[in-house]
Amino acid sequence: CTIVKDNSNIYASAKGFKLRIPFEQAKMVVKDYINKEAVLGVRPEHIDAKSTVRDYDPESIFEASVWVVEPVGSEKLAHIKVDQYTLVARLDPHVDIKPGQTVEFVAKMDLAHVFDKETERTVL
Repeated sequence: CTIVKDNSNIYASAKGFKLRIPFEQAKMVVKDYINKEAVLGVRPEHIDAKSTVRDYDPESIFEASVWVVEPVGSEKLAHIKVDQYTLVARLDPHVDIKPGQTVEFVAKMDLAHVFDKETERTVL
């Protein structure tokens, strides 16, 4: 992804998504990373189907194609694709989701990580 600044907000942006980094986390992003390539890391437990979330930042929503759904007892693991990126979402087992669907997801960006693409050093 690329870290971009738009007005007073900072985003992790790539083809298929533009997710706002919350202010508290954004101020930790070094100015040197604006308009530079980085790696965005969001853990599976920090990605939810939008239909199951009541309180979320509208700029943390992204659309993805469901590739594989693995029911694993107390949860479902959904392998999802956004353009060339493959992610895993850990979902409630009652979420009605099937391979081939396009679904809106919410990323908990306050828990996301950003890494320097070259050095793999944690930026956020």
